[in-house]
Amino acid sequence: MLRDLIQLVFPAVCPGCTRQLLRQDGAVCFECLMDVRHTGFHAAPQDNEMYNRLGGRVALRGAGAFLYFDKKGKVKRMIQALKYKNQPQVGIYLGETWAREMKGNAWWESIDHLVPVPLHGSRHRQRGYNQAEAIAKGLARFSSAAIERHALVRAQKTTTQTRQSKQER
Repeated sequence: MLRDLIQLVFPAVCPGCTRQLLRQDGAVCFECLMDVRHTGFHAAPQDNEMYNRLGGRVALRGAGAFLYFDKKGKVKRMIQALKYKNQPQVGIYLGETWAREMKGNAWWESIDHLVPVPLHGSRHRQRGYNQAEAIAKGLARFSSAAIERHALVRAQKTTTQTRQSKQER
């Protein structure tokens, strides 16, 4: 009953479309999750756009991504909610949803460690959490992979890349 009262006063809204979330929805409404373009890269981890872009730059056994990013679309709004609006539950939910989509995939099942890219300490204190780690938590809930929080170290504070060109990033 308390949850219903809180929902009445402070309704949870979908970061993709800003409609009020229903009880059966997660952190993103079902309609938005079905409306965004899923990559399906996990089906061909060595033959997809991401692998082809990164291949040769770093040693990879495969590459994946859950959703296509659209500069004006719902995925952008979801990522902004995750990163800048104190909504780590969006990342956890997206990670869980992606993991469910990959269930039974040999490449996914072979992954034994998830390594979220760390934030600089000052940025982590400012946000209160690491958005990459939130996604990793969701992924880990539906896999046997362990989250390795300390495998990478952010040694240098960098400026935001949101307004940089592809070459500058």
